[in-house]
Amino acid sequence: EKYRYKLEFIPLAYNGKGVPNLSLRNKKLPYQLIIMGYLGSNRRVLEFLKYFANFPARDMFHISIFGSFYDPKKLKALLRTLNIEKYVTYKGYVSETELEAGLNYSNLA
Repeated sequence: EKYRYKLEFIPLAYNGKGVPNLSLRNKKLPYQLIIMGYLGSNRRVLEFLKYFANFPARDMFHISIFGSFYDPKKLKALLRTLNIEKYVTYKGYVSETELEAGLNYSNLA
C-alpha cells in the first residue's frame, strides 16, 4: 500500500444535529473560510490578515470572523488600512443557529 493513512470526514463536535448538510457547502469561488471562537491576541488573527492582504490569490477567498474579538476597533481599522474589507466580514458573537449556518456553508473552519 502506497499510503499508510486514510483520510476521513469527521463532523464538527458542536453540531448536535449530526453530519452537516454538505449540499449547502459552497462549491464556487470565492471559497468561504471561517475563523471563530474567543479571538484573543494569542490567536494571531491580525497577523494572519496582514499576510492574507498580500496573498496573490486572495480573490479566491472570503473570510468570515465569528466570535468575540479582543479589540474590534483595531480589527476594523486594520481591514480598512489593508483594503481587504471586501474579503473579510467580522460577524462578532452570533446565535448558534447563525454560526451553524455559516459552518455548513463554509469550505474551511
